[in-house]
Amino acid sequence: MIQDQEHYPGLKWTSPINEFLRDDFVLEDDHATTHTTIEDALSHRSGLPRHDSAWGVLGETASSVVKRLRYLPMTAEPRTTFQYCNLMYGVVTDLLETLTGLKLETILREKFWDPLGMASTSFGGFDTQTNLARGYYWNPDKNGASTGEGFSTPENGYVPEHYLNISGISGAGAITSSVNDYALWVKAFLDTANAAKPRNTSSPITYALYRDVLTPRMMVLPPLIDSYPGFITPQLYALGWASTSVVGHTIVGHGGSLPAFGTSVIFLPDDDYGVVVMGNTAITSNIVGNLITVVLLKQKLGLNIEESASAKATLLAAFSNLDMRQNVHHINNEDVIHKPYVQQPGAAQSKSPPAEVAKLPLPGDIGDYAGLYTHPAYGMINFTVSTSDAKSASSALSYLYGIPTPMRAWRYALELHHVTNTLFTCKLMTQHGMGSEVIWSQIGSSRAVFKFGLTSDEVETLGIELDWEMVEAAKRKGGKYWEEGMIWFDKV
Repeated sequence: MIQDQEHYPGLKWTSPINEFLRDDFVLEDDHATTHTTIEDALSHRSGLPRHDSAWGVLGETASSVVKRLRYLPMTAEPRTTFQYCNLMYGVVTDLLETLTGLKLETILREKFWDPLGMASTSFGGFDTQTNLARGYYWNPDKNGASTGEGFSTPENGYVPEHYLNISGISGAGAITSSVNDYALWVKAFLDTANAAKPRNTSSPITYALYRDVLTPRMMVLPPLIDSYPGFITPQLYALGWASTSVVGHTIVGHGGSLPAFGTSVIFLPDDDYGVVVMGNTAITSNIVGNLITVVLLKQKLGLNIEESASAKATLLAAFSNLDMRQNVHHINNEDVIHKPYVQQPGAAQSKSPPAEVAKLPLPGDIGDYAGLYTHPAYGMINFTVSTSDAKSASSALSYLYGIPTPMRAWRYALELHHVTNTLFTCKLMTQHGMGSEVIWSQIGSSRAVFKFGLTSDEVETLGIELDWEMVEAAKRKGGKYWEEGMIWFDKV
């Protein structure tokens, strides 16, 4: 909307972001810094992967997050591949707020929410609104076991979740709303798409805006695309909207989730039909939402696919791929033994141990590896020595337990368990519940490795696989490049 206003003459979809944020917007690569455009950021083709663990400090602003991007590794050249990156929506938030002098929430309320009658929509509102749904996490632990950190776990039931404040990159999804309000949002797009309807001149969704934000910029390759030829087309990504075609019907949508909440929004511009589903559990809200959407669309479109399991699965996959979830991109690396490897100080460095190498002891005491580690973008993680639960003291094992400091909006912790030499497995744990009902569950596993100084026997750096696309990019280059798949922290 603002690019058509006279006092922003240089603002276009193809405008480099660096022209407006100057010294603040700096990427790892100089060419990417000066050539990444607004539409690159909004279509997830900037070359920057998710790096979701690099933001979420309470009280941070979009501007402070943008200033840290220069320290984050890129994994692709701009405009070469689709890589979902919430951080880039934080960049555009900073751009809008810098240009207008207004907070993003104010812009959205004045330009969209109020004109459309979306009276129940705001940013957060956790302290002022009394009618907010509470989100829940299902604890499957039938024994109510302790996590080893002193937290009790209720037995086999739902635990309430805290509200998540992600105002630091609010453009990526800080809105609290309702299905009724989002139905108004979808209806505004459908009214503009339907040329037969009388034109609503007061609607903020003009045809020019509709055309711009729905024009595809990138292709996303979904799974199951070949399982039922002719049934579904490749998924395309525009500016905040993904689109695909199912048996000739164009479907536009986007989903997302935060811990304990999930949302799915789709509409069919040629069929004057839309579906909004919201739920208050983690991940399962999106799964159930997709199932509901499939049932409704089968009824609306008259699809008779009950007899075809593959067609059913493909249709469900179509909506799963529209569901660009907000959660941290989890890593699961099973081959933790025969990949990264660092020998003892003074020995020749080996990039990868041979498969027949036996387990080597940890150089020194595990307490030598504890302490505060810092990265200019990922912040600080404090590692302490902890002991696993065991029936006897002799069978208990010590490991390193890391908590980001200060704690992130995404409440996560890292468990480092020794494998061989200075190589550890890294369990990514996330916190659920509030008060006395707090539990930690494992959501991913990767690798971590400590390095000594060249001339000392003290630990200087810690590498952790924290971004899935960094790990995959390093694998594609070859085994000797495993270090490029890690975020490297300096020991304080």
